[in-house]
Amino acid sequence: MPERGKVVVVPRNMRWEVSVGGVTRRLIDWLCTKDRAVEHALELARDVRAKSVVIETRDGSVDEIIWLTRSTA
Repeated sequence: MPERGKVVVVPRNMRWEVSVGGVTRRLIDWLCTKDRAVEHALELARDVRAKSVVIETRDGSVDEIIWLTRSTA
């Protein structure tokens, strides 16, 4: 089973790819804009209880990390 600790957003082939634990569902998790990709990644992260969303650049370096916190309520 893939690690679900983070969700990754990375540009590929003129689109933005969102993957959970290294798994990308083609045509579902491929988005045209970075903003929509990040929004989708945050939705997925909540669903799988991920700890972070990592946004990468084309060369694979980390552009930004969004750390997710959970409320205790």
